[in-house]
Amino acid sequence: AIAAEVDKQMQSPEVQAMVDAEVEKQMQFADVQAQLAQQFEQTVRAKVEAAVIPQVTAAVEAEVRKKVTAAVEAEVRKKVTADVEAKVRAAVTLNDSLEQSLADEKAYQQYVSSDAVVRLADELEQMVQKVITPAMRKVSSSIAYNENLLTQCVLEKEMDQPHYSDANFTMRMSYGIVSDYTNAGTHHDFLTTMPSLIEKIEKGTANPDYAMQADILKLLKSGDYGRYVDPKSHQLPLCFLTTNDITGGNSGSPMFNGKGELIGLAFDGNWDALSSDISFDASLTRCIGVDIRFVLWLMEKWGHADHLVGEVLGI
Repeated sequence: AIAAEVDKQMQSPEVQAMVDAEVEKQMQFADVQAQLAQQFEQTVRAKVEAAVIPQVTAAVEAEVRKKVTAAVEAEVRKKVTADVEAKVRAAVTLNDSLEQSLADEKAYQQYVSSDAVVRLADELEQMVQKVITPAMRKVSSSIAYNENLLTQCVLEKEMDQPHYSDANFTMRMSYGIVSDYTNAGTHHDFLTTMPSLIEKIEKGTANPDYAMQADILKLLKSGDYGRYVDPKSHQLPLCFLTTNDITGGNSGSPMFNGKGELIGLAFDGNWDALSSDISFDASLTRCIGVDIRFVLWLMEKWGHADHLVGEVLGI
């Protein structure tokens, strides 16, 4: 009966209201507890981070600095070691070169002492330095002065005759034609081509003046002459002869055709006309020019200077 009464009272609205109010109160208390726990956790975390993060950051920075310093020191040691080794090798090479030079000088002196002609040449050179040069030095000023007087007298004597102008340090031009020549029964054509150069190079074992590096000889033999092939000979032109006069200091002068086009560079004279400065013989005297097509071919195929070739050809 008591239990039934208790159940009955528990079901009453008044008791249910009291129970709901107490549950609500307990739930609010739990929420507060959770909020407090969260705030406490956040506070503790912030304090821990404030204390730990600087220490961790400092440790990381210290480790990074340590590794960077070690890497820099290793690189510096590497470069310094390489530089020192290079200087040591250079010094050793220089020492070897000096030793070789001394050995060569010693061998040369032995050769000089054993060859009567070389000894005579050496004695003549010493005589020139010790006797002739001092004597010439004493009279050189007088000779120069009297040469000027002589030149002046000749000009006054031949005043009514034409004279060459003094063209020193001025640009000058000469004219001629492309021409072959014959001397002592030997005919010399006005143009040389690649086969003649290859033939001479292949004789390099017999004449060291004709020796050539293997890679260049391979290039010359390749036949890859492209736009520089001569339309008549179907070969790459090398050098040509003209009737122009040439003397010391002219080498490297440009050679133009009648249209003003660059066709070559003057660089030498033929052996048969070495006396042309004194006695000019038009039938023998020839100027030797290197064909500009050969120059451009070398620049392009061997020097790979395509930008310069393009500038010269206007392409």
